[in-house]
Amino acid sequence: MNKYQVFATQEAPEAFTLLDMAAADFFREKQALLAQGFEVIGEPILAPDTRAAAGSHQLNMADPSRPYGAPAAHGAFIYLLLHAPRLFGKKKPRQG
Repeated sequence: MNKYQVFATQEAPEAFTLLDMAAADFFREKQALLAQGFEVIGEPILAPDTRAAAGSHQLNMADPSRPYGAPAAHGAFIYLLLHAPRLFGKKKPRQG
């Protein structure tokens, strides 16, 4: 799962920008957005991709009682499928 930070302005909170927190230029882009009057909105969102993160943020705007940044059930399922071999694979016996 990736972590995305949401940025928006008070004048237009529905027009938001997402930044991938693992990107090499995250801090530079964050400073540029803050200099333009954007603010950090909520906690980082865990999602498999930018589209899912945007959907999660939009759902939160529509239903504020929803846990902010919580991965959607389908996102968690996809993550599980992608990482199942690593998570549930057989451990190699130690040689020694």
